[in-house]
Amino acid sequence: RDLSSCAVIHNAPLQYISFDRTMQDIVYKLVPNLQEDEMTPQRDFYKSRNIPCPKDMPQNHDDDEKMLEAHAESDFHRLDEQVNVSLECMSNNFKNLQRRFIRCSSQATITHLKKWVAKK
Repeated sequence: RDLSSCAVIHNAPLQYISFDRTMQDIVYKLVPNLQEDEMTPQRDFYKSRNIPCPKDMPQNHDDDEKMLEAHAESDFHRLDEQVNVSLECMSNNFKNLQRRFIRCSSQATITHLKKWVAKK
């Protein structure tokens, strides 16, 4: 059955989409070489611009501990895994946002994004 031919549009199709680290780890374990295949274009991108790939850089745990202590009160999710979200307006009744992309914690929900957009 071709699901794309269905004319039914869900009223909030992206509401329950979120990054799931556990699910991603399971997929990487089940599909051979998937993680390496996904990392290759990223490494090529950084290499073409002579920038070190952030995922290949060694982690300095002493600095991480100091950073955690310094920002424990103010940036609760700053050190979470980050995701980039593209905001696209489907109506011409609203003015465009200054920034179409935002970076937020992978723990952010659609409700958080709605509140952020409402403030803008």
